This record gives sequence, C-alpha cells and structure tokens, in this order.
Amino acid sequence: MEKTVLENDSHEMANEMNDLVTKAEMCLRLHRSSRTIERWLRDEILPPPIRVRRSLYWHWSQVVEWLDRYLGGSGPQQSGR
Repeated sequence: MEKTVLENDSHEMANEMNDLVTKAEMCLRLHRSSRTIERWLRDEILPPPIRVRRSLYWHWSQVVEWLDRYLGGSGPQQSGR
C-alpha cells in the first residue's frame, strides 16, 4: 500500500520534531553549562537554533554534524554511564 504525499510529509515532520533539543538538553548532552551554550551562540560557534517564541531549539542531527567538524572528525563522545 502506497503512502500519500501528506502521510510522507507528516512522518518527516514528526521525525524532525523528535530531532529537536532544547538548550537544557544541549547542556546535558554536551556536558556544558547554560552560560557556555549562550557564549557559543553569541560567538556563532554552534549551529543556529530555531526560535519558537522565547525558546531555542536545535536539530540534534545538525549538532552532531557540527561536533564532527568541531572535534576534527571524532564525532560526539558517548559516555558509558
């Protein structure tokens, strides 16, 4: 059974929404403080976030790509905790 264009679009949109992380999640995943994230934003080190009202969100897949470039190809470090 073929999916309609609308079904495919809504599935892709749901995947993109699941990919979004907040600043608090960025702090946890990157093991950095909120002030560090804010400084990286100010200095344009991080990929640009998506602003929804007063909240900031990042596509985690874009952050992983940024980490790969920023860390010289070693990618994000996964802790064994």
